[in-house]
Amino acid sequence: MTHPDDPDDQQSRSLAHDLHVEASTRLTEAFVASEARMRQRIELLAEIVFETDANGVIIFLNRAWSAAMGGDATAMIGKVLRERVLFEDQFLFDANLETATQTTSTERIPIRLRHDDGSTVWMEMSIVLLADGGHLGALRDITRQRRYQEELTRLSLVANFTDNFVIITDAKGRIEWVNAAFTKRTGYQLKDIVGLVPGHILQGNDTDPVEVERIRENLRQQRAFSSKILNYTSTGETYWTMLHVNPILDNDGVVERFISVQSDTTELHSAQMRAEFEKLRAESANQEKSMFLANMSHELRTPITGVLGLADLLLGTELNETQRKYVEILRSSTGVLLAVLNDVLDFSKIEHGEIKLEKTPFFVRLVIQNVVDLMRPQFAAKGLTFSWSIAPDVPTRLEGDPARLQQILYNLVGNALKFTRAGEVSLSVSVREDAEPGYHHLDFKVSDTGIGIPEEAVNRLFRPFVQADSSTTRRFGGTGLGLWICQRLVHLMGGSIGVRPNEGGGSVFWFDIRALGLPEQSAPRPYESPRARIRPLNVLIADDNDINRLIVRAGLERMGHKVDEAHSGAEAIDAVAANDYDVILMDMQMPVVDGRTATVQIRQMDANRGQIPIIALTADAVLDHRGRYMASGLDDFLVKPVDWNILARILERVAEGEFSRIANG
Repeated sequence: MTHPDDPDDQQSRSLAHDLHVEASTRLTEAFVASEARMRQRIELLAEIVFETDANGVIIFLNRAWSAAMGGDATAMIGKVLRERVLFEDQFLFDANLETATQTTSTERIPIRLRHDDGSTVWMEMSIVLLADGGHLGALRDITRQRRYQEELTRLSLVANFTDNFVIITDAKGRIEWVNAAFTKRTGYQLKDIVGLVPGHILQGNDTDPVEVERIRENLRQQRAFSSKILNYTSTGETYWTMLHVNPILDNDGVVERFISVQSDTTELHSAQMRAEFEKLRAESANQEKSMFLANMSHELRTPITGVLGLADLLLGTELNETQRKYVEILRSSTGVLLAVLNDVLDFSKIEHGEIKLEKTPFFVRLVIQNVVDLMRPQFAAKGLTFSWSIAPDVPTRLEGDPARLQQILYNLVGNALKFTRAGEVSLSVSVREDAEPGYHHLDFKVSDTGIGIPEEAVNRLFRPFVQADSSTTRRFGGTGLGLWICQRLVHLMGGSIGVRPNEGGGSVFWFDIRALGLPEQSAPRPYESPRARIRPLNVLIADDNDINRLIVRAGLERMGHKVDEAHSGAEAIDAVAANDYDVILMDMQMPVVDGRTATVQIRQMDANRGQIPIIALTADAVLDHRGRYMASGLDDFLVKPVDWNILARILERVAEGEFSRIANG
């Protein structure tokens, strides 16, 4: 017998203890590693895996919970799973826990859980009882399958009581069942087409092959889709159908069949085709109308330009009193004709939605000054006073369409002048801030002391071709389009327009526009006279019309400029190649080489010649061609007849180098 104090015995016991500790440590590490690997595998599962203690409190939950139920899975640890079960399913949930055993569960119970966002999620639950009284379970999301099953159930209930055609196929698209409506429309009996693919019996020569391929691709991808397609009956009759196809999934989420619901849209398709034909015919008619108006505008503006230009030239010569009176009447009458033409063309553009507003920087004061300069001689002729004012807080510089704003003001001031026999007309501008930072509402008022407007006529004023009363046209002339055009332009500018009686007699027309304020800078000085002294310029006029060239040449020479002429775009190109010009006035519509083509070719010349300012001078005023013309390399745009004030301002800018392409990069 070994003595307890025997050194050999103590050494043996110590060695045995160390071996036991080492073995225990290795077993523990192996167990921990095994458990870690198991948990990693569980985390990769698509199904939700959970473990609860005996009180139903969650002590483990894998990450699949977050994907299916929202929120963080770790946040559910320590919570009771039953609380996420819908109240209606809690009895079933409890019953499943009570009947759970420690053997593997094969029964899957469908229950509904509440998602983090409040929606309902269908789950299949399987669960086993653990030795400590807790439970280990799995949840599989079957929401999608349930929805498709519910949809299929509803469809099957009504399929034989609907006028729509219903086709049910297997997963490979082969017919399993059709309803009576399908048989009635197509003539195909179910017994004759079971196992066939619908497209093979319903599609024919005129069926769109692109749409057929799209349908096949959707079926291959096993996804829901809709399609409008031409089909054939058993007798060869064609019909149009709108079909909606949905895949039906089994409990494992695998497509087991497709259901197709189709409606006969033949009559609707025919109606749509008729409507499309009528639309195309109307568009064609509108295009023809627009082309006619474009040609009419060009053809009318050309002689009007000649008449007005020659009248201006005559008024600059020595005339006796009778001759001057006749020429002034001639010029005034031609101006009325031009105004009528402009109104008709604007009416056509607005009616067809062809007016697009410019967005360009402008100075409010200069726009008003232009109107004042244009109208001053007419006010002087009638002995009327015309005054205007701008509130101090009105922004100096804005972004918008100054030409259209000037058109509105010119129309309203012109009307006030027309209907005022004695007294005055005044124009005022004030400003209101807009809700959007940087934007402003400019309020304009044109007041007169004229004949006024009867209250019952106010509502008719802004209708096309309507004036205050039937005698207005006979007494004062006009088309009745001006105010309607003003109203449409104001609306495009984000404002409104109206009229009210003037306290001192007469009327007050008011309107507002919405515009973006721009950083302030000094406004160019207003132009006062077409004979303003600037250095003489070398000007090239390119125009195929002899009268137009004569008039423009005379006006330019009267301003002191030197002028050369080109009868075509080709001559203009040759002239630029051989001479140095300060500016070119280019007609846009010339035979063989038009103004746009000539401009492009001039811009392609050497650095010096290619930078010459080129100003469009055209009778094309119907369609919005300005942008297209400017894109060819033009620097500015003038519509005939020539407005000498505007042309003179442009020439001032040329003389001051504002159009320098080299300076502007």
